[in-house]
Amino acid sequence: MTERSRFVVSPDWLESHLGDPNLRIVDASWYLPAQNRDATAEYLQSHIPGSVFFDQDRIAEPGSDLPHTLPSPDVFARFAGALGLSDANTIVVYDGPGMFTAPRVWWMLRIMGAGDVFLLDGGFDNWKREGRPTDDTSPIVMPAQFETRFDGSAVASLEMMLSIIDRGDVQIADARSPGRFEGTEPEPRDGMRSGHMPGAFNLPVISLSENGYLKDLETL
Repeated sequence: MTERSRFVVSPDWLESHLGDPNLRIVDASWYLPAQNRDATAEYLQSHIPGSVFFDQDRIAEPGSDLPHTLPSPDVFARFAGALGLSDANTIVVYDGPGMFTAPRVWWMLRIMGAGDVFLLDGGFDNWKREGRPTDDTSPIVMPAQFETRFDGSAVASLEMMLSIIDRGDVQIADARSPGRFEGTEPEPRDGMRSGHMPGAFNLPVISLSENGYLKDLETL
């Protein structure tokens, strides 16, 4: 029997727990320009019942000149609380294709202090394909208190990365596509140079899943 990651839940599990009082569901969908998908519009049209939309463009550090800068714990706590998320909740995060942008929000919730955070295996596209319940109305959100316990050791600063490159004693994993890593494909954002950090290894995020489902532990 293949062993699955303890950080994913199956569609069957989530469907059977819809409506649980301590369960919170988060739609963390976000798309690159080339994908021609509007995550906000898709959420408003259809989402898993009870889920809230985590806007990754908006939930970032204010004033940063870079997109998706990790917010400070206080800023994150305000955003999470406004979405009705508490660090004491069981939280399931999903995106459209599955294992694309949801893992980033899963990681953010965990390093900010939430303990029971999981990813929906297969994503929302497969959820709909299987005829599971959906909703087109936004849930009534009760604001919550998110007590942060930020794990700063899980984040590398620019200065730290430059030092790692100079020393060459720590492995760097680049999760982008091989073409972007090798500089043979253009970056999706205008003005960005192609290529990769010196000494980095390429481990494309898309290689870790199949049809939106995370591969079993032995394969990983």
